[in-house]
Amino acid sequence: EIHDITRDHMGFMWFAGSDGLARYDGYTFKVYRHEANDPNSLSDNSAWDLLSDSRGQLWIATENGLNRYDPELDHFIHYRHQPDKPNSLGHNNTRVIIEDRQGDYWLGTLAGLSHMNSETGEFRHYRHEADNPNSLGKGFVNSIAEATNGDLWLGLDGGGLSKLNRASDRVSRYMFDRQDPNSLSHNIVRSVFVDFLGDVWIGTDHGLNLLKAGSNQFRRFWPSEDDPHSINSSNIYRIIEDNEQRLWIATDGGGINLLDRESLHFSHYRNDSRNPESLASDVIRSIYEDPYGDLWFGSFPAGVSHYDSTNTSFRTIRHDDRNSKGLPHSSVLALLEDSKNNLWLGTEKGLSLLPQDSSDFQSFQHDPQDPGSIGQGAVLSILEDSNATLWVGTWSGGISRLDKGGTSFRRHA
Repeated sequence: EIHDITRDHMGFMWFAGSDGLARYDGYTFKVYRHEANDPNSLSDNSAWDLLSDSRGQLWIATENGLNRYDPELDHFIHYRHQPDKPNSLGHNNTRVIIEDRQGDYWLGTLAGLSHMNSETGEFRHYRHEADNPNSLGKGFVNSIAEATNGDLWLGLDGGGLSKLNRASDRVSRYMFDRQDPNSLSHNIVRSVFVDFLGDVWIGTDHGLNLLKAGSNQFRRFWPSEDDPHSINSSNIYRIIEDNEQRLWIATDGGGINLLDRESLHFSHYRNDSRNPESLASDVIRSIYEDPYGDLWFGSFPAGVSHYDSTNTSFRTIRHDDRNSKGLPHSSVLALLEDSKNNLWLGTEKGLSLLPQDSSDFQSFQHDPQDPGSIGQGAVLSILEDSNATLWVGTWSGGISRLDKGGTSFRRHA
């Protein structure tokens, strides 16, 4: 299973997965795994996250420590938790690593958040402390958003919202409080987004929240049967801002909600079985805005919807047994627009290409008798590298690379 894909500053493609790390040089793969007798090997075979940083360094977050790749010696430098060294990594189970605007590193671990000073290599930790309300919230970090001033907003699974003030190096915790109607609406935070005004939008399992810049009071948005302009679902998956600075909210069960910033009213885009120009499904998994300002919504399990911003209408693309040139499956799991403005869709039954100037799909499905077909399983991720080569990650068939002719694949299990 592939967890992450990146390209380093030398052009190598790197793949992190459940069975190690792989590097592709354009011709062959080299696989790196943990070797018990080699102290410079990868620290663990469960590689979760990759970061190719602004300095040209490659970092690998694993279940047993952080790794930095040394290209000259072709081995790894390890950063591990050491109980007798408080400036070491906070916990060896490391799942996420990012680089901030100042070039420092932030890691999400089983023990909380760790900040790595890029100059000294020392770590500073932000942990949950049950008796300290000013400590980091508890639970895994689901979402991180960096504000323009460098502050970090963290959405936690059960621990609400935490803000790390970079100037004071202090953590503020925002939790649901039954006695306070201006508190966060729920402690399971799925998504955090900082808009162009600096306001923070928080999507939870029980409502949308707005925290205005400079305020400590949350405004909650919940469905209301008495208000037709209210948000229509409490389960928020994704929040994005389009090129016209409009907020689109993807929900589980309520389709898409579009917010009018002036009135704070929501317009609803939902599936209507009687209307072929409605949204494909009320469960939206992904959103993509193309260069023309149109929006694409990947839904589950009913296909993809293309929102025409000029005509304010949807065109639903879904599987149709009667159409051999249609989408092979209605569950769209990944979306990518390539450098030629063609749209690629990953589905439960392979990969589909929608050319820029066509309404017909070209489908690529696994064929056990054809070694040039795409790997088996659902397509979960799609990436185009700097050479315009397409890479596809599948559920059980590893990685597939589309050849330059666009007709066959080379599989890398």
